[in-house]
Amino acid sequence: MTAEHCARTIDRIKGRVGYEMNEKFRLFFFYRASAACILVAFVALFSTEVIAMGERYTEQGGRLSAATVEILIAKNFCKTSRECHDFLPGYVAHGDRVRIAFYDIGDKNIQAFNVIIELVIKDGLRITDRVPITIKGYRESHEEYRKSGVFWKDVKPFLILEMNK
Repeated sequence: MTAEHCARTIDRIKGRVGYEMNEKFRLFFFYRASAACILVAFVALFSTEVIAMGERYTEQGGRLSAATVEILIAKNFCKTSRECHDFLPGYVAHGDRVRIAFYDIGDKNIQAFNVIIELVIKDGLRITDRVPITIKGYRESHEEYRKSGVFWKDVKPFLILEMNK
């Protein structure tokens, strides 16, 4: 065997090893990319469902929220929507029902909160066209609630009112 022949043989071996490595890399990449695509498709599908559910009862939640502001103004707890929110902070959420959470409830605004509870018990389902309602009342501020934990909240509501069809 000549030196040239040995060099060609070594080059062929290197080429095969490189080819096998490239093939293994392509298979590895293909399986990883396929798994990633499946995961992204699943997340996108689930996210679409969550977004769709989140917008499901927007109109009904808006009507109930407006009714709570109207009754607070009518009972002279506040004069404007902004003033009502500052006096009794409330946040509306939607999904499978209308949800309103009120925060920072104490001596200064407990009567206003009671008026809202009475409204929801008396007329809530009529206002929301029979869409279920959940009202939660917290003594802590919204900021304290947000900072109290990611998945398990340390801040718990002192009142939960659920109105079902």
